[in-house]
Amino acid sequence: MSPRAEHRELYLDPRCYDVAFDVRETARECDFLLWCGERHGAGLTAGRKGVSAALELAAGPGYHALELARRGKRSLALDIEPAMVEYLRTKAASRPETSGLRVLQADMRSFQMEDGATVDLAYNLFGSFCYLLTNDDVRAHFAAVRRALVSGGVYVVELPHPRRFLRSDVTTQDSWTNERDGVRVNVRWDTGHAIPDPCTQIMEVRSEFEVEEGGRRRRFRTHGHQRVFFAQELASLAYPHFVIAAWFGAMDRRVAFDYSRKAWRMVCVMVARTD
Repeated sequence: MSPRAEHRELYLDPRCYDVAFDVRETARECDFLLWCGERHGAGLTAGRKGVSAALELAAGPGYHALELARRGKRSLALDIEPAMVEYLRTKAASRPETSGLRVLQADMRSFQMEDGATVDLAYNLFGSFCYLLTNDDVRAHFAAVRRALVSGGVYVVELPHPRRFLRSDVTTQDSWTNERDGVRVNVRWDTGHAIPDPCTQIMEVRSEFEVEEGGRRRRFRTHGHQRVFFAQELASLAYPHFVIAAWFGAMDRRVAFDYSRKAWRMVCVMVARTD
């Protein structure tokens, strides 16, 4: 999900990751993603109604890519970690309704679609965009995503709400437990309550995981660098490849991006500039 040096212990344990972060309302969030593509996309041409092809970037276990494959979309997922890619391929192949998912192993800063294929919708969730640490990383990433999209296609980026860093306001739950398929994972994310460097906006996030499976218990720690983004700089860095179409405070079109308690994420919907 991130450059290999970041949280490496976690990404080398894809089953643990899959259970730990399987806490979202994936189906409802996919409804939102498809709505964004249909509402804001200008690339749905040739008589097509709705999004037909979508790409999940920094996909990890591919929760949303799998859901879109189940719905009959041409669904693709991309991740940099070979272990995570193989895990997702195996997971997708295990069920007929998701066997069509295509999983690519590549860096989200420099990837290219096979055979020049394009999609109507791309999306980057769970704050994985924060692993793009420099402006050059971000610009390279935007250029790669633009190549993968049809003209007028939509890119949705979900990030932490900036108020978490501006006034140390808690917007997410940083400790939780999840259990699935006989595996129980206790998570303590950002145990040190990292503060971003004021010059680089980069912070070092340290986390702890406890995994219980088959009567055995193991623990491990991870750390990784992540960048804090604000709305105005994101809009600036997206140019000239994208224009901003909308902002939301959650993966929900009913939640505005503002300082209210309902707004706990920064979700940016951008549209690929026409050729």
